[in-house]
Amino acid sequence: MEHPNKDILYCLSYPRSGSSWFRYCFGFITETNTDKPGLLCHSHWHTDEDYKINNCFDIKNILILRNYKECIFSELKNIISRNPVALYTHPIEYVWHHTKGCDSTRAEGVMNSPVPKTEQGVAQVFADLKIDQHVNDFLLPNMPTLANHIVSSKHCFGYEQDISCSFICHFHFALQLKRYYELLEYHDKISKTNPNKALLIRYEDFIQNSPLELDKMIDFMKNNNLLSPKTTRLYRDKLTELNNNIEYHKNLSIKKYRAQRHLGSSFNKNSFHSSEYRKEFLVEIDNVLKNKNLELFNKYLSDYEEKD
Repeated sequence: MEHPNKDILYCLSYPRSGSSWFRYCFGFITETNTDKPGLLCHSHWHTDEDYKINNCFDIKNILILRNYKECIFSELKNIISRNPVALYTHPIEYVWHHTKGCDSTRAEGVMNSPVPKTEQGVAQVFADLKIDQHVNDFLLPNMPTLANHIVSSKHCFGYEQDISCSFICHFHFALQLKRYYELLEYHDKISKTNPNKALLIRYEDFIQNSPLELDKMIDFMKNNNLLSPKTTRLYRDKLTELNNNIEYHKNLSIKKYRAQRHLGSSFNKNSFHSSEYRKEFLVEIDNVLKNKNLELFNKYLSDYEEKD
């Protein structure tokens, strides 16, 4: 299949935003295998080299959007659970994996070189790769950088402590914010270019009432001429079947999710990853995205801002 393709759906999401449950539901309703690209193509990157949609705004796009503080902290937990020392033992490779657009030739040479043994050595490689150009807009105030290896004296916990003590961790966190922002920015460009071709599904709404959001998805497909009237009726019948036994399907989805070595699931509505962190730290994260693009923040993210 050639990409971009106007006859399929491109679903994007930052990791830990409910895409596994969404794809399970989509596969059940459409009777397709969503583990392989077909009617629905999913990625955690809008720069996915397989789909080549980066500069294309004439596609049918679904964005699954979750509170950035929840999904990023959840993803960090998942990363550390898989390999607790990866970020520290292979910092250059780890950060480079998230920096699209650096000098690929220079980066390839760096990747084939021994990993520096000191933080100063890592700093030099980061400087050579000009990684700071990719993260400057997403760095948090008063945290370590290439120019200033300060160590925060704040009394903090969890990943905030790591960010406070290591510019490597700080850069990695900034890259996660950048990745989240760019997915949202890409969706917004599609929405402004072709409003009828952009569907936003909020994770919080989807977990609370999956059938309602899936019904919107079917409408979206119908309005974009992906479904005939007969197929639309068949999909709605399958959605009813899913809803009538939804707890069973949630459990199947969770088993599949955990088999892929992920932590937890999306269905614990009372657990908030951000609750483990200081409010001042969370406000600083809000401000990074507000300062980056206030219009975009107010349009999509204001509900996630820390409240007084």
